[in-house]
Amino acid sequence: MGGMHGFGPIVMERDEPVFHAEWERSTLGVVYQLVGLGWTNIDAFRHAIERMDPIDYLSAGYYGRWLDAAERLAVEAG
Repeated sequence: MGGMHGFGPIVMERDEPVFHAEWERSTLGVVYQLVGLGWTNIDAFRHAIERMDPIDYLSAGYYGRWLDAAERLAVEAG
């Protein structure tokens, strides 16, 4: 969905922190573990993000998409 028109300008947050909440930091760690330990690869991870429901994709935010993809891959792996 990157590059779609009609969503308005990108609002830049002055002095934006890397993480807005602790769960975002944890999500990054989980994804690093999934890929780093070989439980999935970056292509499968990206594909999991691309399989999100479009409404969920647009409302989840950056780390929300990562969390959804990690959950999806874990469930699919059993």
